[in-house]
Amino acid sequence: MATVDSKNAPLEQSALSTGKLSPLQLHMLRTFDRELSEEQEREIKQLIADYFFRLVDQEADEIETQKKYTPDDFEKMAHKHRRTPYRQTEK
Repeated sequence: MATVDSKNAPLEQSALSTGKLSPLQLHMLRTFDRELSEEQEREIKQLIADYFFRLVDQEADEIETQKKYTPDDFEKMAHKHRRTPYRQTEK
């Protein structure tokens, strides 16, 4: 893994100014600048996935509340045909 530390401050400034890495990305690189076991990698990936799942779940809950969806509404949506019909081509 590439090392990102205080001696690489010009690299960090360059990455920030060009928009290639965000401050969070740089922080993550500094945080994980060491060898991790496969189990640790799996756990960290799961933590990140859980975090983003919670965000999506919260957003879905907000939409459900705003639109006042009921269980019946979800049941109807689950069975509604929403695909675009394909046109028959003439031969």
